[in-house]
Amino acid sequence: MIGIFLLGHQENSDLAQILRLASPKALLCEGEFERITAPCGILLPGACFSCRRIGLCGRFWCIFDSQDSISARFAKEHGVKTLTCGFSPYDTVTLSSITPEQAVVTLQREIVTIRGTVAEPADHPVFLRKSYSAQSILRAAAALILMGYAQELDGFYF
Repeated sequence: MIGIFLLGHQENSDLAQILRLASPKALLCEGEFERITAPCGILLPGACFSCRRIGLCGRFWCIFDSQDSISARFAKEHGVKTLTCGFSPYDTVTLSSITPEQAVVTLQREIVTIRGTVAEPADHPVFLRKSYSAQSILRAAAALILMGYAQELDGFYF
């Protein structure tokens, strides 16, 4: 089981709701942490995240908006791998299109997933049951791609 750690998120945020729906094989943890011990995990800093030292024991990836300098500094200081989301050609995961019913998330470059498989650049359809923020859709899809679910599914259902 892969741990997804929401750092500095508001309770019941869009991102937490999406991840509960879309990733039943993941352990979703919310809150403030002094230490995180897991074989591997995904760190998702939120709007209320402050860049403070957290004891990390395991292999971790940090997913954040490329414009988020606080999260970038945190990832660098903690020596974790990064996956950026946003709306520029420099971001690894971008949102190609969005309507009220569907979005398309694009993986712009090859990455090695947590499972050790290669995820190739591709468009991933996201079918929306309700309205979510573009940033929440992007970050949740990035987490699912990083966990290797994109190769198993014909799209994501949020």
